[in-house]
Amino acid sequence: MKVSRSNGWVLALAAAVLVVVLAVIGFGLLGGDSPPADSASGDPAADLYQRRCAACHGGDLQGGSGPALQPGSPAAARAPDELRNTIANGRGGMPAFGDRLTPEEIDGLVLLITGG
Repeated sequence: MKVSRSNGWVLALAAAVLVVVLAVIGFGLLGGDSPPADSASGDPAADLYQRRCAACHGGDLQGGSGPALQPGSPAAARAPDELRNTIANGRGGMPAFGDRLTPEEIDGLVLLITGG
């Protein structure tokens, strides 16, 4: 197949879109993941955090593009209901996860963040 100069940019754009889609799927940002039966840590909330939260909040809750969530951080000091609301509905640059996570999964994340 001969690629002309005029449609070369179309192929480049298609390739870029494919890379982005594969990256999003690889990070688990699409769809509703359920923790596997043989989860890595044995803690479904910790595994869910690694799949859904660690990319922005850091694998060790130390923060990244999103705020730190480790014990003693301002985010972890928030009331559990406020954390549930933030996870479900988003806040600032954080997307809403209420349509992708069950209430039980959100509760598990709140317990993980608050150390409760």
